[in-house]
Amino acid sequence: MTVPALEVTGLHRFFGGLPAVCDVSMRVPAGERRLLLGPNGAGKTTLFNLVAGDFPPSRGEIRIFGENVTRKTADQRTHLGMARTYQIITLFAKNTLLHNVVMSLMGLLRLRFNPLSDIRRQKTLWDEARATLALVGLEHLADRTVADTSYGEKRRLEIAMALAQKPKLLLLDEPLAGLSADERRDIQRLLQTIPREVTIIMIEHDMDVALAFADVITVMQRGQIVVEGNRADVVADPKTREVYLGH
Repeated sequence: MTVPALEVTGLHRFFGGLPAVCDVSMRVPAGERRLLLGPNGAGKTTLFNLVAGDFPPSRGEIRIFGENVTRKTADQRTHLGMARTYQIITLFAKNTLLHNVVMSLMGLLRLRFNPLSDIRRQKTLWDEARATLALVGLEHLADRTVADTSYGEKRRLEIAMALAQKPKLLLLDEPLAGLSADERRDIQRLLQTIPREVTIIMIEHDMDVALAFADVITVMQRGQIVVEGNRADVVADPKTREVYLGH
């Protein structure tokens, strides 16, 4: 049996005694496009935070490509091939787009621990960063500061920084949130160009996006998985209607 890209078993996370994630188990095969749907407060981002290592689960187990990472740091998980974006954009606003991608690339290199290294002399690093910006259509803005770019361009930059880490597992937390219709189409086209060697799990609210993107859809509510299956099954399930329409 092929080792899944991600497997979580019996995952719980409590905050002050309140369950944010409650007994979640999920298996995502390598190469799959998985979409997490659900209303605000459903536990989707908390689940991402647990998988990424931003904080530990209260109970349960997390495996990335078969390796138990439940007690590993976020940095250790990155070196196993995991990268993520955040619901709230986290970029270096005063630096250029190119410098942001270089910083992301350095996250996987030993020279980041060398106080004598001068990254300005690392031509290969800068060339790779420019090539990564080209993947998301931002090479023409490489020398512009993040503060001077549009919201949609910031979203694309964040994806570029994640791709710079050459992930095998990519977690996207609402990459379409707050975008115009044209910007949403640009990001959707960008996601379609990512090769199947990269497993993608994406959080989204929009059912139309789910239908266009996902192989499998997981619907969460109140910290639990309530529906899971292919597009047709999820749309037909009455629990999906209950989550989105309240009846």
